[in-house]
Amino acid sequence: MGLEEVKKEIMDDTQKEAERIIKDGEIEARKTQNDTLRSIDAYKLSRAEQTKAMLETLEKRELAQAAFDVRKKLLNKKKELVEQVMEAVREEIKKLPKGEQANYLKILVAQAKKEIVVASVHAHARDVPELKKMKETKGMTIKAKEMLGGIIAETADQSISVDYSYEQILEYVKEKNLQEMGNLLFR
Repeated sequence: MGLEEVKKEIMDDTQKEAERIIKDGEIEARKTQNDTLRSIDAYKLSRAEQTKAMLETLEKRELAQAAFDVRKKLLNKKKELVEQVMEAVREEIKKLPKGEQANYLKILVAQAKKEIVVASVHAHARDVPELKKMKETKGMTIKAKEMLGGIIAETADQSISVDYSYEQILEYVKEKNLQEMGNLLFR
């Protein structure tokens, strides 16, 4: 074998080795590229799922907030309407005829006497003369007080009182019947 043949054989072997290395490199590059593409796809899918979950959470939060706001507005409207009804009742109480008012005062004084030994009674100024005329209030001190109507009765030492003012009675009725009033107003 001559130098030329050895040279050619080395060149052929080198060429084959280079082609094999290039081929292996191309295979490795394709494999790396495919792995990278799969990783990118997995990352995109993961991010898409995270984004979807985040959007669903935000949507649920927004819907809950909207529902809360609607309930709050509805409750405020109900309170407003109940207050309007209560104000209308107060106005009707102010218009009660004297005879009817006197009957209510007698009932309230009798009820107060069942609970305490009444020494003094507070009432609206318009009701003081009527209370002073009643036999049920003989011996009691009758005093005018700024109020819608009704009475506040006290013992002699003022340690115990019963509040039968119309304001207190209306507040009691409102609290006791608030649900029913709301149902009637919002059928």
